Amino acid sequence: MKNKITILLCFLFFSCSSSNQLSKKIWNNEEKKIKPKNIELLNFKNIEKTLSIEVNKNLNINISNKIDTEKSNNLKNNIGIRDYDGELKIFKKVKYKKISNSLLSQSDIIFGKNYLIIFDGDGSLIKLDKDYNIIWKKNYYSKLEKKTKPFLFLKKKDNILIVADNISKLYAININNGDLIWSKNHSSAFNSEIKIFGENFFISDLNNLFMSISIKNGVENWSFQSEDFFIKTLNKASVVADNKTVYFLNTIGDLTALDIKSGFLKWQISNQNNNIFDKHFLNKNSKLLMDNQLILYSSKNDFYAFDKRNGFLKWKQKIQTTIAPTVIDENLLIISLNGFFVVVDSVTGIIKRSNFIFTDFNKKELKKITPIGFVVGIDKIYLTLNNGKMLIIDVKTGKLINNVKIDNKLVSKPQVYEKKLYIMKNNELVVFK
Repeated sequence: MKNKITILLCFLFFSCSSSNQLSKKIWNNEEKKIKPKNIELLNFKNIEKTLSIEVNKNLNINISNKIDTEKSNNLKNNIGIRDYDGELKIFKKVKYKKISNSLLSQSDIIFGKNYLIIFDGDGSLIKLDKDYNIIWKKNYYSKLEKKTKPFLFLKKKDNILIVADNISKLYAININNGDLIWSKNHSSAFNSEIKIFGENFFISDLNNLFMSISIKNGVENWSFQSEDFFIKTLNKASVVADNKTVYFLNTIGDLTALDIKSGFLKWQISNQNNNIFDKHFLNKNSKLLMDNQLILYSSKNDFYAFDKRNGFLKWKQKIQTTIAPTVIDENLLIISLNGFFVVVDSVTGIIKRSNFIFTDFNKKELKKITPIGFVVGIDKIYLTLNNGKMLIIDVKTGKLINNVKIDNKLVSKPQVYEKKLYIMKNNELVVFK
């Protein structure tokens, strides 16, 4: 009897083991079905850490000098080449109340025909004419709100300016006279790009709630809740869109594609980092960039290219950046966090060239330097750093040309409009010709 029981138990054990193996195989087969087919590093396959070597450093790369139009609402986040080839001589300075917020680096200037709009340290909006004289100055914050030093995110549609801030306020004003059109108090602060499509705009809050909102009256059309975490990060949510789909990268690195009209989920790629500390505290994202059928961006230590139609991974490289890249003629231009100017084939992911551009700084300085943002001029890149410096880089050779001091402190990314370059300091707008 005991022998029979023993035999029966052994039979059950091996059956369960076989069943588990079979189940595992079936699950793995399912995984293979849903995983992208082309997940592979197309170049430098053995690199496990962030790219830190120069590649083809003496290679000259000819890039188109076709000037991109200066669009106020760039749905793809691809800035391209701007019409600037100036001598970096200061043309004008405009003083304003000090912006103490660390988000200064992400400041956007709104440009229009014969005017521009900036904001200052207490949340005042300032419209300047072409000679940089004040047309109007408006503030829609209480005394208590002003003390919190609100930081504003701006986007315009025709004569309407959409304003969101980091203290949970959302409103629209008339650009002609600065009058308030509508105002809403949201349940959470905002830290997101604003993108406009038709009569609506898209935005995300700090809880990673992504929303479509009417420009006309501020009424929500639909919303989508992506993964949230109780401790908030300084990562700025990024948004790109085409005529059918809106894509957003939330603060923890999850990429989501939604139907642009209904908000229905099309596909989603979750941050693959299972370490909660790394995922929510150390994860650093760049802006999204759309180029043809690709969604391109950096998250933590990697740079990704996904097929926008289905979320399949096309290629991946060990390049880390937190600033917006750009694509020119299938040349993906990236400035890495560790000081490399990298040119990647946007289609294949192959690194064409990488040059170390932080050559003017010693080891102690290198530990503190962070790139803020760059703009591509006719044949040069203008890159601002968190130490108030701006580097001038030759696009063709990848070599550093000059190191210009703008300030001793944090400055904004550079922006170009009508052949002038603009940089915001914490208390001053500097215009170069």
